[in-house]
Amino acid sequence: MEMNNNIKILIVDDHPMIIEGYKNSLLNREADGYNLLIESANDCDLAVNKITASITSPQPFKVLFVDINLPPSANGEFLSGEDIAKFAKLKIPNSKVVILTMHGEDQRIGLILKNVDPDGLLIKTDVGAKEFVDAFRSVLKDEPYYSASVMKHLRRRIQYDFELDIKNQKILEYLSKGIPTSDITDMVGLSRRAVVYRKGQLKQQFGITDASDAELIEKAKSLGFV
Repeated sequence: MEMNNNIKILIVDDHPMIIEGYKNSLLNREADGYNLLIESANDCDLAVNKITASITSPQPFKVLFVDINLPPSANGEFLSGEDIAKFAKLKIPNSKVVILTMHGEDQRIGLILKNVDPDGLLIKTDVGAKEFVDAFRSVLKDEPYYSASVMKHLRRRIQYDFELDIKNQKILEYLSKGIPTSDITDMVGLSRRAVVYRKGQLKQQFGITDASDAELIEKAKSLGFV
């Protein structure tokens, strides 16, 4: 265990109520022998300062929970939680970094996994208090932790050698809601011809070339893309 069973944690989020919720989840967990020392930061500048100070501390941060959407640093060097996460991994290599984000799109998840390689990735809409604590315990044991939407993405990536870009994911989303192609064009910023072409591409990728839109959505749902 850590020094005196203490675990230092940094929570980085620009919403104070969310930080308090995360703190309460961790502090109200079932007893496990650890004493948690929790600090917080609400922007990139404060996060960088706390991480930098932690480098020379007798007990640096062990786990960092970092929201992807953060106000940038004053000097423009750190633009988001992604930059903070990479900075933490560089400066405190023995720490565990868990990314939190509202973005559950395939392309966004893929970029975070590729660019940051976090120890955990949680889509906020997937996560309640129990799963937040589960993620904490998992990364402490050197086991990566991914929430449900991320696991779906990883399974799709294994099964299919492609990822949906944001526009294709939006097309599937709107079709699944019964919105006609003629209305989708304005919603995704494409011409009708481009939307029809993209639907054809999706059908080819899913192996249902001559399928109707309804069959496309049924297939996409069965694979977890919608």
